[in-house]
Formats: sequence, structure tokens, C-alpha cells
Amino acid sequence: LTIQNSLLTNNSTTGEFSGGGAVYSFNGTVTINASTLSGNLTSGRNGYGAAIHMVDGALSISQSSISGNAT
Repeated sequence: LTIQNSLLTNNSTTGEFSGGGAVYSFNGTVTINASTLSGNLTSGRNGYGAAIHMVDGALSISQSSISGNAT
């Protein structure tokens, strides 16, 4: 997955073991460049990764802003 020049904002997941309000990846490769991830939310029991939840795989982030996300 490649995210380029994007705004991922105010996304959410809910429920037990939910994760990745903006991005969820299982054993993949995620590249984020020149993008903003903000205001994302993961709620529920055992929620993980309000903005990004990676399970194994590779993550590369450059020239991006990640702020104001909550679990």
C-alpha cells in the first residue's frame, strides 16, 4: 500500500481487538509520503493503533505528519 499526498482524518474503528483507524496492514508493506494522519480513533476493548496498526510487515513514513490520534 502506498499513500502519497493524502489526508487521512477522522476515521475510526470500534469493537474488541479493533485497530488501525486510518491504516491497517497484516504482513504487508506500507509506504506513507507527504501525508497527514490526524484525528483518527480506535475504541473498544484491546484497540490498537489509532492511526496505523501494523501486524508484521514493513512501514516507511517520510515527510508526513501524524498527530491528534487516540486509542
